[in-house]
Parts: sequence; C-alpha cells; structure tokens
Amino acid sequence: MKLSEYILLSKKLLKKKTQDSRKSSIILILIIAFCFLTIIVSTSINKTVKSYQSKSTFRTILVSNDKLEDEEVLAKKLRKVKNIQELYTYRSFRTGVDVIDNLSNNTDHTLYLEAGENGIAPEIIKGRKINGIDDKELICSNKIIFDSDIDTNFNLTLNDYINGEDLLNKKITIQYNSYDYSESIPIAKNTYEEKYTIVGLFDSEIYGNLNTCYTHSKNIININKIIFYGDESLEYSYPSLVTIIDNYENLKSVTKEINSMGYTVSVMEQFNPLIGYLKKLCNITTFILLACCLIIIGAIIKKEKEENITNEQVFFYLGFNEKNIFLINIFKNVIWISHIFLISLIILTIIYLLIIYFVKYKYVVLNVLKIVYPIIKILITYFIVLIFIIIINTIHMLERKKANV
Repeated sequence: MKLSEYILLSKKLLKKKTQDSRKSSIILILIIAFCFLTIIVSTSINKTVKSYQSKSTFRTILVSNDKLEDEEVLAKKLRKVKNIQELYTYRSFRTGVDVIDNLSNNTDHTLYLEAGENGIAPEIIKGRKINGIDDKELICSNKIIFDSDIDTNFNLTLNDYINGEDLLNKKITIQYNSYDYSESIPIAKNTYEEKYTIVGLFDSEIYGNLNTCYTHSKNIININKIIFYGDESLEYSYPSLVTIIDNYENLKSVTKEINSMGYTVSVMEQFNPLIGYLKKLCNITTFILLACCLIIIGAIIKKEKEENITNEQVFFYLGFNEKNIFLINIFKNVIWISHIFLISLIILTIIYLLIIYFVKYKYVVLNVLKIVYPIIKILITYFIVLIFIIIINTIHMLERKKANV
C-alpha cells in the first residue's frame, strides 16, 4: 500500500468516531492545552530567575565588620577570597534621588543610582562606559521609568516608559536633600541639584532595572554624605562592606568561606522561596497532566480496538495483512492526536499572546517576567505521545497475533 492510501483509510476511520470518543477528545484538548500552559509558566520562571541572577544586587552580600576592624584591613582580607569582583561601603554602592525634569507622567520621579565601575554595570548595547571619578555620567536601561514602586504599582503602563535612546548623550537633572536628624522624623534642610549625562544603555529585557542607573561610586559617596551627614564633608565608615561576587553560582561558596573567617554575611537581595515552590508545582503538574493524557489516549485506543473488531475482520477479508492493519491504526491515531495538539496549540497561542500583551505592553509591574514560548518542550511532549501511541498499537497487534495462534 502507498502512504496516501494509508492516510485516506485512516481519515475515513476517524470520521466514524463515537460520541464518547469525541467527548474524550475535547477533554484531551483542554488537558494538553493546560499542560502546555504549565510548561510555559515553568520555563518562564527559569528565564526570569536567570535574568535576575545577572543583576549585581542578586550576587551581592553584606559582610558585617563584627571584629570592628579598620575598613581597609577588612577589605584586604576579603579581596583574598576567590570570586569576589568588587567591594564597596554600603553608602558608596547605592542611593536614591529624584529626577526633576518633566520626563514622565504618573510616576514619583525616583531614580536609584548604583556603583557601576570595574565591570559592575550591565553590558552596554548602545553608547559607552562611564569615565573617571570626576565625571557625572550614567548608564541606564534602554527603557526607563523614574519611579520607586515599579514592582507593585499597577498604575504604571506603556505610556510611562521613556525610551533610553531619546536621552542618550543628554543631561538629566537630579535632586536630593540634606536632613536634620535631631528630631524623631528627619526634616529636610537644603536641596541640591546636579546634572548627569546618560552615556550608555543596557538591555532592559535581560537585566530589568528600569528605575536604576549606574555611575561611579565616588558620585554615590558624595550624595550620601549630604543625605546622611548633612552639609559637612566628613569621612565616614560603616559596620559592613558590600561585596559583589563575580557570578551568582559562586554565592554559596563565597558566603561559606567568609563565614569560616568569623564574619556575619547577609544577602542583599534574594528570591522569594515561593518562586521555587511554584516552579516545582508547575513541573509536577506538567508530569501529572502528561500522565493523564497518556492514560486517556490508552483508554480511547483500547476502547476503539474493541469496537473495531468488525472493521479489522473486513480488512482481513479484503486481503489486508497484519502489518497493513497495524499501520492504518497508527496513521489514524497519529492524525487524531495531531489534530488535538494543533487545537491545543491554537488555544495556547491565544493565551500566550494575551500574556505578552499584559506583560510587555500593558503593566510595567509585570515587565520583570520573561515569558517564553517553549516550542522545543512542546515538540518533545508531542513525540512522547506519538511514541506512546506506537507502543500501544504494537501491544495490541501482538495480543491479536497471540489470540489468532
């Protein structure tokens, strides 16, 4: 028999499916679509977590100066530890300022500055790196939002994004205050303004950090001196050092080594444990749904085998051999399951596009999610089901042969 003849016969047999089989097919479509959805969620969590691991704050630890040593002494000891990229005092690493230029609506105009020299800043996709300590220069996201609450503020939408390219090589004005700390609630004293030039952009899709720019740590020290110590130019020290590790994978080993030296270590930013549990739940759900799919497919094929005994007898009468009937059944079930997968994929694609719309184009708070369409995992699932169908039909053929002996 030719391939076209097998396909034609298989299609004719598919049209004779019972009402119960059609109901099972609809259930199967929904289960497979939901299975694909859990694969998307699990894969997207992986991509999101890896994206965050590339951020400097997720590979940064605070080393407490428990022995009250001089900062330089502690820093010298820590620099001997492998995989440490850079050391800062806490207030030379990060600060918050206001951007007073009328650049965006619906935001509080907050911008966070982080130390970005010595390769700490993300990889630049346009522009250049920051220069020396005397230059007021910034490396910012290619999509910027000047707001302190981008993780929870659902009022921020696509209209509040600022295209970083529109600000490249241009100056923005930042503002910060000195405070009187003699009262229980600090009172703002003097206001300071400075102009910074955005000289480079990094990819927000990879690094996030929509409200963070990178500058030289000396600029951050000068700003924090005024914010925390008023208008006096004081040299100051802090009870802990900000320690940036070269790679997120080395976080545990570096922390363990510093702990063994007698210092207390705390992680600056870490993932919510619920993220790990959600990922495990998605993986478990995927396996359960896939198992349900295989059980339902097996049950449908078995039921059809019992219902199609008459058809097979007719095929034998017409001169078809065991191999012909086996291949007809294989083609019939492959065409059937391919239709189910195709419909499930259409449903999934619609859901995926809706998610992408809300994540990328509607709400800024969802922009941290890296949504992935895992076509390879979906194809693997499809081929697992095809192999299962071949195995089931082979078992049925062997049973039929045994019964005829």
